[in-house]
Amino acid sequence: MPTEHNKLTLSWRGPYKVVDKIANVNYKVEIAQGKIKTYHINMLKRYYHLKEFETNEVGQQMTNTGQVDQRTRKEHSPQQAAAVACVLEDSDPQMDDDGIIFHDEPIKSKPYRIPCKMQEVVDKEIADMLAMGIIEPSDAPYASLLVLVKKPDGTFRVCVNFKDLNKITVFDPEPMISADDIFPKLAGSKFYSTFDVSKGYWVIPMEEKSKKYTTFVSTRGLMRFKVMPFGMVN
Repeated sequence: MPTEHNKLTLSWRGPYKVVDKIANVNYKVEIAQGKIKTYHINMLKRYYHLKEFETNEVGQQMTNTGQVDQRTRKEHSPQQAAAVACVLEDSDPQMDDDGIIFHDEPIKSKPYRIPCKMQEVVDKEIADMLAMGIIEPSDAPYASLLVLVKKPDGTFRVCVNFKDLNKITVFDPEPMISADDIFPKLAGSKFYSTFDVSKGYWVIPMEEKSKKYTTFVSTRGLMRFKVMPFGMVN
């Protein structure tokens, strides 16, 4: 179960004991002393103790059915141990003795209803962003809401409401340089220029593993950003 304040990091609570099985898809789980709840199998993950790989006491291999197959003892080289650790880190980073962990549902929302007269604005913006390589189709389980923001000149900007995603993202408190610190350094200069970068966020590439979190609902299906979108913390 992800930690309460940061559900995007790989930090979990558990393991908990499975006390009973109902049919093939539901399990009764003891989450506290005497407190039993029923969970669908999609909400559960099994624990495997990383120490088994580090101490080389028992070589284990997962079969296609998910059952642990006991193998003969096997010694691993430091290189092999490092490779196994990398695989575990990429798949199920927190593993322990026989048990399970829970994961929350990804952030997803039903789309806002867009007025008919504004649909053309949204469709054009989506088409333009696809043509510029700013967004791409997505199949991620995340889905934030698309919103229209009216600009001072009367036109509209298509934005994504990342409010729910921002709530579970750890904020980076790195301080920004204030104007009061900058202006004294400009004293004595002869020429001053200001630059307004059009859609400046879009020059910042989004790392591959973070793209799925930017997924939003559009009239053309789910889309995700390939660059930094507006409205996302950090």
